[in-house]
Amino acid sequence: MDADPDERAALVFAGGETAGLERMEHYFAGTRALSRYKETRNGLLGPDYSSKFSPWLAHGCLSPRRIHAEVRRYEATVTKNDSTYWLVFELLWREYFRWLAAKYGDRIFYPGGIRDVDVSTYIDRGALQNWRLGETGQDFIDANMRELLLTGFMSNRGRQNVASYLVRDLAIHWRAGAAYFESMLIDYDVYSNWGNWNYAAGVGTDPREDRYFNPTVQAERYDRKGRYVRHWLPERYA
Repeated sequence: MDADPDERAALVFAGGETAGLERMEHYFAGTRALSRYKETRNGLLGPDYSSKFSPWLAHGCLSPRRIHAEVRRYEATVTKNDSTYWLVFELLWREYFRWLAAKYGDRIFYPGGIRDVDVSTYIDRGALQNWRLGETGQDFIDANMRELLLTGFMSNRGRQNVASYLVRDLAIHWRAGAAYFESMLIDYDVYSNWGNWNYAAGVGTDPREDRYFNPTVQAERYDRKGRYVRHWLPERYA
């Protein structure tokens, strides 16, 4: 991936504790975006639809305890609402995957996941490469994959969709996707990445084994005006 940040990136990340604290200050006190997190967390464009704390968490520049303490302070001094609850919930979801890995160990890497499901390990190399490069022909999927390719980041909504598309639509073994994410994400951490891919592939703890995200329906719901796909696929809308 090019070291120079793409000018279309949602946020230019800088490493270190100081940068992480500055981001936390911006999101909490500067913009008070935390107050509307529940309403914006499925967003796709811009710096403040979500906290973007994950890179600093992944690299140990911010701790979940520090963020949790700041949320509680925010609740005491600004507001306590569904949005503050949901940010704490997401921190707990992150912790959940750590405890899951502590329980199941290297089974999170098995072809059949922690449930040892009998799954196909088929990989169509051409289709996988098209998925990686954002050249599947499905605009909503491709826009998300281009963002990942060019910035090392992707929204939570996007990650769920591209994982579902790889596993359900392309019928490609899920570990190929997990490994690609591992190589690309600036907020990569082993537990969240592999735990979420177990979840997406139906080999983890999700009781709905055939969870599917229809990309057309998802695009209509979360990018109705097509702003996101045009942002990352301008050549298709010239």
